[in-house]
Amino acid sequence: MTSPGYISQESVNDLIAFIRARIEADDATSTPHAGERWADSVLAGTAQRRAILEQHAPVADGTQNSWAWFQGSESASELALRRVATTWDEHPAYRREWRP
Repeated sequence: MTSPGYISQESVNDLIAFIRARIEADDATSTPHAGERWADSVLAGTAQRRAILEQHAPVADGTQNSWAWFQGSESASELALRRVATTWDEHPAYRREWRP
């Protein structure tokens, strides 16, 4: 596996904002109803993506020192967020530079 290309800190921050917006949009359109397993699955996936985002965003955006987590975590966090964002790679706001 190769490393993703460099993206600026501004682009990382935009990536985080993009993922948050998509998760919020998924939450808004996925109201579970009795017997609708697909809605439960969508909500579970949204919860997982939100957990990944909240774990990695503070390191990727520089608000948490990566040494507090582990050496090299900034690039690992950025890569994790890039992978999460591929869920919406056909969205008009998705940037090709974010591809892992």
